[in-house]
Amino acid sequence: MKEENIEVLFRKNGYRVTPQRLAISKLILSSRNHPNVDEIYDKISKQFPTISLSTVYQTLNVLKLLGKIFEIKNSDKGSRFETNLEPHVNIICLKCGLIEDYSSPLIKNFLKNLKKELEFEPDGFNLEIYRTCNSCKEKN
Repeated sequence: MKEENIEVLFRKNGYRVTPQRLAISKLILSSRNHPNVDEIYDKISKQFPTISLSTVYQTLNVLKLLGKIFEIKNSDKGSRFETNLEPHVNIICLKCGLIEDYSSPLIKNFLKNLKKELEFEPDGFNLEIYRTCNSCKEKN
């Protein structure tokens, strides 16, 4: 999502637009590596040395409420943040915490059939598979 679009979205929903909030949004929305709060804070604090961790948390919460990101809560490294909102599987390494997205028509069909069976539209969908990634296997 472009910076001007996120700015419009914030204003339309009554949220203040600050340079810090825009920078956090730009960083997370362009990320594909499922960062955690500390990783986001470390990168943003280089640009904004006086930014608080609270500002990062608040901005991520706003982005969640606006449906722009999804929080993956069960990670050893704390919550991770997902920007891929299409139906997919998160493949998580049990050793290093690496999260890879896996998409397939199978997953979309599964979700479609599940909605039919449940007779309602879920508010969210999260499927995780755990493994040891190739890099961690090579280290052992």
